[in-house]
Amino acid sequence: MNIVRFTFARTMSSWLNIKPSLKYQLSASASLQEDYVLIKSGTDNLQFCFQYSGVECVVVDPENPLSSQLIFEATKDFLNQIETGFSEKLEKISKTKLCCNMQVHLHEILKSKNQGARQKIFIESKFLQLLLCLEEESTNTDGVDCGNCKFLSRPEERLKIETALTVLNNSIGNPITIPGLARKVGINECYLKKGFKELYGKTIFMHLQEQRMQRAKVLLKEEVSVTEVAAEVGYASISSFSSAFKKTVGVLPTEYAL
Repeated sequence: MNIVRFTFARTMSSWLNIKPSLKYQLSASASLQEDYVLIKSGTDNLQFCFQYSGVECVVVDPENPLSSQLIFEATKDFLNQIETGFSEKLEKISKTKLCCNMQVHLHEILKSKNQGARQKIFIESKFLQLLLCLEEESTNTDGVDCGNCKFLSRPEERLKIETALTVLNNSIGNPITIPGLARKVGINECYLKKGFKELYGKTIFMHLQEQRMQRAKVLLKEEVSVTEVAAEVGYASISSFSSAFKKTVGVLPTEYAL
């Protein structure tokens, strides 16, 4: 079985200066993490670390899940020019989840094909939109999600998430990505991720991993070889499958089959 892997078109190891008061960096992580933004304060600046797994994550390759980390660094003077004391207001947030609006902006940054001055203008505009989302988050004291997050109240959108679950359950050993799954059921990738977690209490990757391990346990009890089981549930490497199986089940595949 062919395993699909993606790489980022814009994976950077150094800072890109947008202007003297603002720069950003993009990198890919080999581990799949929860989506969040972490705000760190320096002497003269704030760093905004956006952990996002919505665009390039390959849900069918548990050996190489990818997520992106976008880090913006802005001087406090730049932030306080927007509003007096704005940097302190943002600093108090410290860490928060990504709402759908933030995810859409991050998605657009990752997919941007702009170059040169056009890219710098685009990145700065997106950073300002992200700041707007964070400002709204700082004033959101009742825990209400952004307006876009209420889509599950519409039956037709809820049905799309339920359809995605069915597709996933039928794709245990077949290549499927989050973008591909979103296109298949006709929903925005950000809404797919958030809706799936709200409806089922776990991420898409977590669910797929659970289904793979359940399928693996059944096959092992049927005395199918570990090599065949690994391939059946989407692993190209036996060692990676064994490691994941032990992490989930508590014993190695060879021990479970006894």
